Amino acid sequence: MSLDSGRTANSVFGRYGHAFSFDTGNSVGEIIGHNKVINACAIRNQRPFRAATCSDDMTVNFYHGPPYKWQKSMTDHTRFVQCVRFSPDGQFVISVGSDAKIFLYDGSTGDKIAEITDGAHAGGIFSMSWSPDSKQFMTSSADMTVKIWDLAERKAIKYVVQRYD
Repeated sequence: MSLDSGRTANSVFGRYGHAFSFDTGNSVGEIIGHNKVINACAIRNQRPFRAATCSDDMTVNFYHGPPYKWQKSMTDHTRFVQCVRFSPDGQFVISVGSDAKIFLYDGSTGDKIAEITDGAHAGGIFSMSWSPDSKQFMTSSADMTVKIWDLAERKAIKYVVQRYD
């Protein structure tokens, strides 16, 4: 489930989901377009509202709404896409995946801006999270590292390695 400023909630089950008004429970869109399980869903909480989903089908889907309607699929990843998140200011959306890739998209149009490769992880990336000012983000990976990235420079600036003996 993902919330946007208390207005809309998304509920995803398997390959499908629904966007509904949190206040009334009325449907405000359908989450469609994936052919395998959906791993994450995010909502842009600024106007114009947008939603993004990612899936084991190696795609990131972008929706306009409400009512939320499918707009496009991005097929940049080569393995499962594990996480997708809009920046707090709504300007960007990032996807990360089992292919250890990070893609930066425009938060309003869904157009790809860049693949972020400087300081790349050596293993699949499980999750990411934004800093409150939208200037940095953090990723966690199967390579047992957590990295902090600078968005303007598009490179990793700090990392923590966890080793288990």
